Amino acid sequence: MNVSIAYPRPDRLALIRLLAFGGLGLLLFGRTVLDLYAFSRGAGEMSYSHFVLIPVVAIYLVFSERKRIFAEIRPMPASFMAALMLPVLGILCAARINWWESSDALAFKALCLVAYFVVLFAITVGPIATRRARFALLFLFFMIPIPQFLLHNFVKALQCASVEVVDALFDVVRSNHFRSDFYFSLPGLEIEVAPACSGIRSAISLTILSVLIGRFALCTSWGRLLLVAAVFPISVFKNGVRIVALSELAVHWDRRIMVGSLHTSGGIPFFAVAVTLLLFVMLLIRRIETRIKGQPIPGGSALPQPASFKTLLRLRRAWNDEDRP
Repeated sequence: MNVSIAYPRPDRLALIRLLAFGGLGLLLFGRTVLDLYAFSRGAGEMSYSHFVLIPVVAIYLVFSERKRIFAEIRPMPASFMAALMLPVLGILCAARINWWESSDALAFKALCLVAYFVVLFAITVGPIATRRARFALLFLFFMIPIPQFLLHNFVKALQCASVEVVDALFDVVRSNHFRSDFYFSLPGLEIEVAPACSGIRSAISLTILSVLIGRFALCTSWGRLLLVAAVFPISVFKNGVRIVALSELAVHWDRRIMVGSLHTSGGIPFFAVAVTLLLFVMLLIRRIETRIKGQPIPGGSALPQPASFKTLLRLRRAWNDEDRP
């Protein structure tokens, strides 16, 4: 039996204000939106094409739960509208800082853009609706490009870990190779695990995907964090498999593979392998959640149980009571 909850109709005036000030924000941050779009097209060394999908997914998340989110709209006082000017002032200051790198300046502008819409949403519909839509609002922060000082550390960590995995996989396949730091010498072939080969793009995509999967497939915070943490070893393993596979194909088949389209844009099959591993980890975590659900944990509390599980427990207890003499 399907049970539907009847929510009250939302305040249309508040939604109209939300859309109106949202359109005003797009005008104020129009240049930032265009810069983000150009950046997502891969104008630089790194490509962030998935950033275009972030606002689309966030809007869909809000729209799919619009009845529950907007069931209680309590707008904040009009005096809070002054807080919306802070991101505008921030973007004006960022535009005048010439000692920043262009990507870091864009990251700050994107932060101001996201902050504008989050604050606008909170002021227009109130704290209750904002709390119900917090996942979609926080998901918007994936639009912000990673600053260079953080990106460099992430790339370095992926690069160093990938080198170790590549070295181990070459030993597994019994390939005749010689390693010197980030360089590998194979029969008739020299390769380098460069920063561009670190797999940072797929790692970012897998992180975003793991957040979405954890949101809808897992029911505990620790399970979702564990799924996101699994992205790093999965990305490193996927990257090592790709480097070793292409290198072996170049040695035993055709060396032009290392400069062809299979090397530059042939990562989709390997990304599919990484997604498969991520789904396997998700199923493993969900199975662990199912096993410990309802059992006491240290501290005397129990994990929250879904309504269907509680109903089964009540039916079982009622059945046992009827069987007693």
